[in-house]
This record gives sequence, structure tokens and C-alpha cells, in this order.
Amino acid sequence: MKKIFLLIAVSLLLITGCKKENNITKMSLKSILKVSTKGAQLPDNYITKITKDNFEDYFGNADIDFKEAIVSEANINAIAYMIGIIRLNDNEDVQKAVDTLKKSVDPNRWICVVPDSVIIDNNQNVIIVIMDEKNNADTIHNNFKNIK
Repeated sequence: MKKIFLLIAVSLLLITGCKKENNITKMSLKSILKVSTKGAQLPDNYITKITKDNFEDYFGNADIDFKEAIVSEANINAIAYMIGIIRLNDNEDVQKAVDTLKKSVDPNRWICVVPDSVIIDNNQNVIIVIMDEKNNADTIHNNFKNIK
């Protein structure tokens, strides 16, 4: 009887416990970045936490009410690569924030290089800013949009 009970318990655990669903509203920004960049060919990079004080350095003069944000940048300044993940506050108009970022983000922020692609989009209340090579940018964008 114990073996049957154990077999049923293990079966239920396998059925319910193995399905890993990503919920973008509950994921950390680093987890969103990791899932979004899966399969992309990224340069060596580091992550910077974005605050109200340094927001403009990365996203231009955009007056956006955000809860938290991070940026991934290449270790070498001569590579046009940056991914920003911004979680907005609940009361912020997401589409307005996306439109504001599209006007304020500067793809010419590097002195000697320009990214092939600039994508700014959202998934619920999380915005992604991608500046990278076209193939990478498309992969990252598709992965980001597929997070539930």
C-alpha cells in the first residue's frame, strides 16, 4: 500500500511540479534578461542597476515612472550592444512609456559604432530596449515577447 501511495505521489509531483512557467510580472529582471537572451550570441557583458539618478544616461531624457530597471552592456565600449529591462509602476501608461523611449533612446551613444537594430517594446508592464546586431535583436525580442 505504501508503494502505491508513493508511486501516486511521485506521479502527481512529476505532472504538476515539472512544468515551469515564466510569469513576467513575477520574474526578476535578471531572469527576464536571461530568458530573453537565450540563443543569442552576446559579447562579454555586465549588468548595471538603473536608478532615477542614472536613468537618463542609458535611456535619454525620458520621464518614466519605473519600479526597477537594469541594463546589460558589453565589457568593451567599441561594441554596440545594450539591453535594458524596465519594470514600470502599476499606474504608468505602458504605451506612452514605450513611445517616449522610442524618441529619447540614443543609438549613437557609442563613439565609433552604431547598432544594426534598435527595438523598444513591452510585455505587460515590462519594457525591453534592445540595441544590437539584427539577428541577436530579433532573437532577444522574440524570446521576450514569448514570456507569459
